[in-house]
Formats: sequence, structure tokens, C-alpha cells
Amino acid sequence: RGAAFAASALSSRGMKLQHRLGVVASEGLLAAGHVAGALGHGLASLPLLLGGSTLNAVMDYRYRNHFGVTAPENGQVALWRKGVAAADLTLGAGYALGVPAAAGFAAGAAHLGATLGYYGGSLVKPEMKHHWHSKGFGHALLAAGHLATAAGAGPWALPVLAGGTLITTLQDARQG
Repeated sequence: RGAAFAASALSSRGMKLQHRLGVVASEGLLAAGHVAGALGHGLASLPLLLGGSTLNAVMDYRYRNHFGVTAPENGQVALWRKGVAAADLTLGAGYALGVPAAAGFAAGAAHLGATLGYYGGSLVKPEMKHHWHSKGFGHALLAAGHLATAAGAGPWALPVLAGGTLITTLQDARQG
């Protein structure tokens, strides 16, 4: 994601340039936090992850505020999407209770498919690019969380599942 924003920054100016450079920085912090965690630094990775997440949220807020992008007044999430979110979180919690790894691999593969679908779909419908890229990123987190827990990561992947669920649900509510 950071590389994609860096590439798009090359042809940007003004607020779009600021936003894209901010996202590049935030993704760099997030990547560093994940690498630190993967290398066994545990809690020491949290400041990097928190800093990256905070910077990402601030840049998103500034961009939306500057360009007047608002959520629909009556934005809501479809019931079936709420069911999928509940299933993801239940399955994620279930890994600690011995849910078979095959279930996690299947869920991860399904979310990888959704990721590719959203990113690929944005090529066909560029007016949906921001929404679909955000949804694609959320599904990528869900895929990573399910695949990591199925591979034995344990409860460390639960925040990743929660983050993916939060992103996809917020995007659905924003899109209305």
C-alpha cells in the first residue's frame, strides 16, 4: 500500500501530495512495527504500530475534510455483511478453542479473493477506487489474520482480524 501511494505521489500536488506522502510514512511505520513484532520484539513493536495507525487516520481525516468527502447521512451496513464480520471475529476467537486450521486457511483464501476482486474492480470502475481500495486493504488484513492464526500465530493475529473487520465495516457504512 505504501509503495502504491509513493508511486501515485509522483504525479500529485497540493493536498493529494501531502496525503499520499503521509500514507507512505504511516505504512512505513506499520511495516516496521509488524517486522519488529515478527522478529520477537513483542510489545516494543506497539509504538510503531500505534504511530502508523494514528498517522494514517489523521491523513485520512485531513484528506476527507479538505475535499468534503462525507459519509451518507443514513449510512448503514447490510445485515449479511454484519454476519460476515461476526463470523470472522467468532472464527478468530475460535482458533484459541481449537477450530481446525483448515477453516482458517479457507477463510484466508476467501478474503484473498475478495482483496483481488476489490483492487481489480477499481480498474473497471475508477469512481469506486477509494472505497474499493479501502475494502481491499481490509480484506487483506482479514486474510493475513486468518492465515496467520491457522498457521499457529495464536492470539497475536486477533488485532489484525479486528482491524480488517473494522475497516471493511466502516467502508460499508461510509458508502451507504
